[in-house]
Amino acid sequence: MISCAKCEIPLPFDSQGTPEYCPNCRRSCVGHQFPAALTTTGEISKPAESVNVLGEASCFYHDTKRAVVACDGCGRYLCSHCQADWLGRTLCLGCIHTQREVKGAGEFQSRVTLYDNVALSLLILPFLTLIYGFFLVMFTAPVALYLVVRHRNASRGIVPRGRWRLVLAGALSIFVVLAWVGFIVAAVFFG
Repeated sequence: MISCAKCEIPLPFDSQGTPEYCPNCRRSCVGHQFPAALTTTGEISKPAESVNVLGEASCFYHDTKRAVVACDGCGRYLCSHCQADWLGRTLCLGCIHTQREVKGAGEFQSRVTLYDNVALSLLILPFLTLIYGFFLVMFTAPVALYLVVRHRNASRGIVPRGRWRLVLAGALSIFVVLAWVGFIVAAVFFG
């Protein structure tokens, strides 16, 4: 519930941003509902409980709110508004931020280079030049093969992706390299 800033009685706001008057002190109040205060059904979430008894644990970030859980990453006590469930673990926002910055924490990565797409692009894009494509692919195919071999176990992102692009890029680059070797051998011995 939103309270009047002057007399602190609960105010029933029905509309966003429309000025309404407090029924007690007649002060003009404007209510703005923030998305974080809403649940997934659009109802107002209940506020975190305040600490009433001396000796109860309080939230690390809000010292007047009662702690309901401890962070699985750092052990800080958190109120119901500060806890975040992430892949079955309860974490604070600080731990989520720290994990995003650490390389190798795959489920927290915000950006992933898709080496399979890069390798395929190196094999296909030279042919868009039409005239020089056959000669350009002589240089890009070994680079694509290197990317396939070097990054075959790299993270493929948070969205499930198959390995078919990587296998296709590897097969095409091997084919192109062998074709060039065969072309050079034929030119030297039969040329």
